[in-house]
Amino acid sequence: MHFGQFLGIALGPNYSFKGNPSVAGFQPSIRRRVPLTQALDGIIVSYDIHITRKKYWSDSEGPMISLDEWISYVERDPEIVHDDENEAEDFLYVAHPEGPWALWWNPRGEIMTSSVDDATMAKLIAIALALEARVLGDDDEQYIRVGESPIPAT
Repeated sequence: MHFGQFLGIALGPNYSFKGNPSVAGFQPSIRRRVPLTQALDGIIVSYDIHITRKKYWSDSEGPMISLDEWISYVERDPEIVHDDENEAEDFLYVAHPEGPWALWWNPRGEIMTSSVDDATMAKLIAIALALEARVLGDDDEQYIRVGESPIPAT
């Protein structure tokens, strides 16, 4: 069941939830949908990808990527810009071949996005290397190279 369906909220084809309902203090917010989502009977499903320094992205404790550190990175990377149409922690990967791709800095100390393709995964891996972090999927599998199977969580 999609989280929006669980809450009884109908979302249009261009929107999805941001956040993880299993994390303490979760407050859902609706964000513009990035390209390449999958639709099943009109319900949008997505799979989040996290740039994190934690062993498991959902850990409440552990090394974090601060917003200041993320903004410092963004200032050096012309392919990432602030998304002025949204909140302070919203950014866009503007060099994506199909158009801007949404990235979010999360107060848990991570950068995240949803339903990535190979171009976005390559960029996420490059960002993670620059920030001395890792790229993890929702199931905590680690992505180290585009086109290769991820390393399962331990």
